[in-house]
Parts: sequence; structure tokens; C-alpha cells
Amino acid sequence: MHLMQYELTFILGETATAADAKAKVAELATFLKQHDGSITREEHWGRRELAYVIRRNRSGFYVTVWFTAPAPTLKPLDQHLRLDESIIRSLVTKAYTTAEEGSLRPEVEEKPTTRRSKAKADEEVETDEEPVEDEVLQSTIDDATKAETAE
Repeated sequence: MHLMQYELTFILGETATAADAKAKVAELATFLKQHDGSITREEHWGRRELAYVIRRNRSGFYVTVWFTAPAPTLKPLDQHLRLDESIIRSLVTKAYTTAEEGSLRPEVEEKPTTRRSKAKADEEVETDEEPVEDEVLQSTIDDATKAETAE
């Protein structure tokens, strides 16, 4: 059978640990081996906050696995992932990047924690005013500016 390359990202519940993630990857490796597949690379992203609550979880332990397997393996793999109660979300896609390239872990941008720091961050962003294309609108703006400076 022809082997295809796939990428699997799954999220374990908020009570999961790094050891649980490694055990889940080992379980996945034995499943793939039974179906003539193999894991080529794994990447543990760690605990991250979820965008919304999933099955009463506010955070989850993210793991990405690159593997090779025949195409008919995907259906039983998907069923296996859905039946596993410790996995709250999973997604299998065809791998468009090779497993040897650098980390695909997204960089987390630091968010301001208070309203004042957010306002300060907004002030630091410089904005260039774009020229107004409408001549009537531009003349109205010019007249208003002249009136303000005359006062």
C-alpha cells in the first residue's frame, strides 16, 4: 500500500500532564503500527488556554504528531480519537510540511493585562493619516482646521 504523510494535532483535557501526553503518543504509535503506519515526529506544545470552553475544559495540553500511514487507516484512527475521552479535540490533515523542518509551535504574543497597559500599547502604535480622495470632504476638513486655528 502507498503510505501518505499526515499531521495530527490533538488536545488533552486540562487535568492531563506531560507524562499523559507521552503515554497517549505511545498508544497512538502502537495503533499506527497495527495499521502499517509509523510516527515520524512529535511535538509537545504544552498547556495552553482554549479560546472557548470545550467539554468543561478551559485549557488543554496540545500535541502535534507527524506520521505516515496508508489512507484507509484514517477512518479507524478518527474513530479511535473520538472514542478516547481524554482527547477533547483532534484534527488530522495531509502534511504539507515535512517533519524535519523547524517547530510549528505558534509564538504567543504577550497581551496587556490591565486596561491602562492596553491603552499604553495602543498609544505606542503610530498611525499615518491617509489622504482623503474626495475633494469636497477634503475642503470641509481644511475649513474646519482653519476655523480651529483661528479661534
